[in-house]
Amino acid sequence: MGRMKQPKEKADLVGASVRNPARYKGRGSSKTSIKVHAIKPEFRNKETGFAWDSIVPSLENLKVLTVQDIPTLHEMFDIHDILQDTKKQLVDFNAAHGNDETNSDKEVMGMQSKLIAMINNLNGTWIKYCARFGITPTDRNSLTLTDEGETDPLAVVLGD
Repeated sequence: MGRMKQPKEKADLVGASVRNPARYKGRGSSKTSIKVHAIKPEFRNKETGFAWDSIVPSLENLKVLTVQDIPTLHEMFDIHDILQDTKKQLVDFNAAHGNDETNSDKEVMGMQSKLIAMINNLNGTWIKYCARFGITPTDRNSLTLTDEGETDPLAVVLGD
């Protein structure tokens, strides 16, 4: 092997978009600046309907939603609906069979444990979806959607 060649000039490290701008002409970002309207589905629980009515209009006004977000948003509120049903089942079950302190039947305790595990799992999934849309307080802090003089409509709805 021979001696390595010394470069005569320093090469600029630039991406393909700088070398050939026409290559990416007409390609937009996945985010859209138009206002997307999510149609409210039917829910089994009133609480889920209230949650939809308080959260989704704010997300629409902030133009945070994209068309691709609508199925995820529906799935998020379906999980909320199931979560509310499961909590109600646990309350009804405890009313019928007693809570952990009054009943030591293994079958009853096993059913209570399963319902509590389902609630914890659904809560975790709900929080992940909330983080996806910037609904949790920590995720709202990372959003920079309003000017200093404006009030954040999502913060007004969620009580921050």
